[in-house]
Amino acid sequence: ALLSLVIVHAQVNDVAKHLVNRTLTALLEHMARDCLEAFQKVERFGMGGMLQATLEIEFMHQTLSQYVSKEAQETLQLIYNTIEQLYDTTQATGNLDLELSSVKQLLVE
Repeated sequence: ALLSLVIVHAQVNDVAKHLVNRTLTALLEHMARDCLEAFQKVERFGMGGMLQATLEIEFMHQTLSQYVSKEAQETLQLIYNTIEQLYDTTQATGNLDLELSSVKQLLVE
């Protein structure tokens, strides 16, 4: 999905540079809604799945931060909440905060 956005960015930039921001903002809003819809179909996340889902969404969020509208921000927050609610705490190791910190540190590097 991110590669497709890079391609769209390049094509729109070549044709109508002034539409890049509006185009990518709209596409991000749609992509966030699609992600939310997909995550809502998941029954449960184990530790690995929850961390992977969080990492993917956080990467998308940070990479496209300049195109995050209020609507996209609200949808992204719903995604984070959905992932958290679907996390199967019966498999928890007790180190959730440590694991999440590790994931966020990966994004910074």
